[in-house]
Amino acid sequence: MDKNDFAKNNNTDICYLLMLLLISEAFFSAAIGYAANILVFGYFVFKNHGRLINPFREMKYLYLILFLGAIVGACSYVNDRMVLRDYVRDLYYFTTPVFIILNGAYLKRNNQLVSNSFFNTIIVVAGMQAVYYFIRVVINITNSGLNITFRNWRHTFGDSSPIAATAIVLFLIDSKKQLISIKKGTKISIILLCVAEILFSFSRTNILLVLVTTLVVAFQSGAVKNLKLWFKKLMLVIIILSITFTLLGKTDAIATFIEKTMNSFSEINNDLDWSNVSEIQQNWRGYETYRAILQFRNYPVLHQIIGYGFGERIDVGIYANKFLNIINPDGSVSTTIPVLHNGYSTILCKLGIIGIILYVGFYISLIKLGIRHGKKMIISQLLIAITIGMAMETYILNGLFRESVNYPFIYLIGYLGYSLIQKENDNVRKEYC
Repeated sequence: MDKNDFAKNNNTDICYLLMLLLISEAFFSAAIGYAANILVFGYFVFKNHGRLINPFREMKYLYLILFLGAIVGACSYVNDRMVLRDYVRDLYYFTTPVFIILNGAYLKRNNQLVSNSFFNTIIVVAGMQAVYYFIRVVINITNSGLNITFRNWRHTFGDSSPIAATAIVLFLIDSKKQLISIKKGTKISIILLCVAEILFSFSRTNILLVLVTTLVVAFQSGAVKNLKLWFKKLMLVIIILSITFTLLGKTDAIATFIEKTMNSFSEINNDLDWSNVSEIQQNWRGYETYRAILQFRNYPVLHQIIGYGFGERIDVGIYANKFLNIINPDGSVSTTIPVLHNGYSTILCKLGIIGIILYVGFYISLIKLGIRHGKKMIISQLLIAITIGMAMETYILNGLFRESVNYPFIYLIGYLGYSLIQKENDNVRKEYC
């Protein structure tokens, strides 16, 4: 077997591994996805004869976060501040993005062909997941009809997968066909399904992620000047919106979705009248943040700096059970929750000011990595855009450290970051040759 055949076979293996990882998350559960990531990570370590790689220097921020949370949390557990279950849960949440980023880097390291296979695989799995989503939609609509409330709609059909948003972003930014090499008809069909999935699920977060990430890339590349291309893609989205709203016109879901969208900024505002129960329920994310800041202010100075580590919970009063039905292990009504929608507030309580500095430092260092390698490169633009998107998502949906993370974006952080480091190393070698 010559080197080219070996590279092709290796490239195929990498596609299957990425497909396994994406399917385990998209079709099953975050826990199964976590287990799959550990298995694939073990496979890569074994394949590389036990050698671990540090994909890029920027990972040091996440390693320090893990170290800080684990050590401080262990001390808090010894002092009976928390239960073991909460400590282990946070260990699971905070190690999840580390394994995903490492696997994204390993996938790039073992992908010996300059090809679009990594991005093609994301598009294909996104199409598979969208088909699966709409099969469930058809079955449930047949059984229940269209006259259901917004809350029941989300409960029945579920939220859209972040892989749908990722596929749309890749489609929108790939105007020069540098990333995706799938046939045009197949690609457009998949993207139509993904757009429809996000609209049917009323996912404000995924819609916002697509808009922010795409616009960041557009402004970096100057693509906003190409009005003809953007007009075509905008018309495509408007057509899908029209069809979707027509289909859903018999439900109150559209009106409620528009109302919730208009209320989005108020919903995350932590400076409202929290004596009103209806205000708390309507603006729950803001109330969570308010309680987290209140709890943080009552910490001793040392713990304002380092937090209480993994396992720390945030006190939200009786509403933990009233709105979220949270029960303590002993069966009593809980007044605390393990994580918030606002990831910065979560980190502030668990890891203190140092945790916030490390977390923000990770994102800033990724942006600097992208800028350092030239904003005109599509992979640099994409890394910067995804980083900004994840930093924004942290404010409204916890970011990196939760159970159901935005796994496609995080794989891309590992893949793109390692790609840039490889290019940097190649350039250094050329200078010395």
